[in-house]
Amino acid sequence: MPVLIGLLGPLALRVNGREVPLGPPRRRAVLGYLACRAGSTTTRHDVVDAVWGERAPTSVVGNLHTHVSELRRALGTGADDGARGLLRTVGSGYLLDVPEDAVDALRFQRLLGEADRAGRDGERSRALDTWRAAFALWRGTPLADVDAPYAEAERTRLDRLRVVAAERFTEALLASGERAEALAVVTPVSDEHPLDQRLAALRVRALAAGERRGEAAAHFRRTRDLVIAELGIDPDPVLRRAHAELLVAERVPATDRTAVTRLPDAPAGFTGRETELRTLEDRCARAGHERLTVCVVGGPPAVGKTSFALRLAHRVRGHFPDGAHFLPMDGSAAGLGPREAILAVLDAVGGGPDPVPDDLDELVGAYRSRLAGRKVLLVLDDARGVGQIRPLLPTGSGSMVLVTSGSRLSGLSARDGALRVSLGPLPDDEALGLIGALIGEPRDDAERAAVTELVGLCAGHPLALRLAAEGVLAARPCGLPDFLSGLRDGRNGLRVLDAVRAGGGLIKALTRPLRDLGPDPAELLALLSAQPCTTLTAPAAAALAGWEVLRTRRALDALADGYLADWGPRGRYRLEGWSRCYSALHAEGAFTDDVPRQAELRLVAWYARAVRVARSLVDGRAPTGDDADAVPFAGPAEALDWSTLERDNLVLLARRAAELGAEDAARALERGVR
Repeated sequence: MPVLIGLLGPLALRVNGREVPLGPPRRRAVLGYLACRAGSTTTRHDVVDAVWGERAPTSVVGNLHTHVSELRRALGTGADDGARGLLRTVGSGYLLDVPEDAVDALRFQRLLGEADRAGRDGERSRALDTWRAAFALWRGTPLADVDAPYAEAERTRLDRLRVVAAERFTEALLASGERAEALAVVTPVSDEHPLDQRLAALRVRALAAGERRGEAAAHFRRTRDLVIAELGIDPDPVLRRAHAELLVAERVPATDRTAVTRLPDAPAGFTGRETELRTLEDRCARAGHERLTVCVVGGPPAVGKTSFALRLAHRVRGHFPDGAHFLPMDGSAAGLGPREAILAVLDAVGGGPDPVPDDLDELVGAYRSRLAGRKVLLVLDDARGVGQIRPLLPTGSGSMVLVTSGSRLSGLSARDGALRVSLGPLPDDEALGLIGALIGEPRDDAERAAVTELVGLCAGHPLALRLAAEGVLAARPCGLPDFLSGLRDGRNGLRVLDAVRAGGGLIKALTRPLRDLGPDPAELLALLSAQPCTTLTAPAAAALAGWEVLRTRRALDALADGYLADWGPRGRYRLEGWSRCYSALHAEGAFTDDVPRQAELRLVAWYARAVRVARSLVDGRAPTGDDADAVPFAGPAEALDWSTLERDNLVLLARRAAELGAEDAARALERGVR
């Protein structure tokens, strides 16, 4: 690669394989700051604030111009070449236009994501090789020779990223039996962060796995004493659990092999999902030869996660001769916490501790000791979070934990190597097959078209399809056409389906995840339901909410983590289909009438400014007035690409702006469509 910029150590620049001197400290600091934001435009004000801070001299703008000119020479372009080349002037700012892999810190972050994905996909060898490549990029303390206001915060951020990555890499190595390498990875990072109890726990586990139990116990005691002395608190559960597992490993008792099952019956009339079922069946067949297998079945409400898990459990129970157990974690009033779930399993297999310890970590140790050497299947239904699940994970190989959840539970994938299967709505062919099995195959083209429309209105959700089938059968002789007429209004359609059965159930199932939302995601979800777009970027959603982009992105990510929105390509978030309908139900009564209207006015105003900026750049003109800093585009190509991607939204918002009486915005948006 012609240009390589190193941030993971002393700042370094290599061009065509040759190290390039960077000159005075401020120039180095400018390059470091722009490299941290490579690929994004940064305003001059932000650069000055980050590099000089409150000590900026009156000549700072001229100084910055000089440093940028010299950096262009160092990068191999002319000092005055601001329109093209690697370091470009864009509006009132700068863009370091280099590939992601040209900056070691950005490449490190990309490799971490690739390693996580490879691990989730079961490609263990590729995941480990990717972790190794990521850690090979580190040369020392990030930005070690840069003294600037931004540098310490960036060092802290990168160091924290390295700590989290070391935890994941160590866990992956331990899971693969690479004990010596696991210890080599975790030890130096643990030495640098002696109060990080998660790192300490991994070090204890790595030492114990290498038959160095005395050293493992000594490291636990050192960390425990340091935590008590420095922080004045007892060790965290994660560290105490590692110690408990160390003690249990010294005295694993022999166990009887008595098959026990507490699974509910397999769901009747289950259809489809064969691809996902076969994937997990294959994983179950290998469970006896690998470490503990953990699978997470996720998806939006009413998509059939529990039915899928039960169907799978009944198909694979023969692989687990020592028992199959179904544990409702949160889906009903009888939802179990970790302690209750452990006691339920111990009661089923027999041989639980007597008396039962009060301390959860001691109970977990006894539970894992009792299940050691057994091959069991645990179905943890409707779990809320990782904290409910981890205490229930047995140690050793041959067992499987199947989790259903309305959250993505990313921590189980990252730390426990869980395979994640996300169930979406049924594909059209499977949804049509389900409806046909319930109400009979269509007799002519008219019925076929009506059934197809019914499937579309139900958005492929199995529960909705079953309720629709019941409603059609109950509506005869008018039947399908009459029932369809009530479904065509989104919010009202939900109520029609909900009323099919006494006591409802659909709306309750769809809206139950909303109860766990924090204030920001809940408010943003309600606002999103009020506007017409099905996809939005974080900056556009920030305009809708009237928030900063970072706050908005966090709220959007929380919604996506709970399957109430979804991550789309090019930094977009999707909110469509039934999500919009039950979000609208959620929004009812959440605001006064004027709040959604003001939010939509902010959104159309933001898009109108973006259209004006994009058109100016495409026409070769610089944006003027308030539009100059409204929506930053790197250049005409990016502006044109944005206009193409946003065409559907512009059409919807032009119409909505006219309805809101925002005539100037409506005209601007209409021009953006042409």
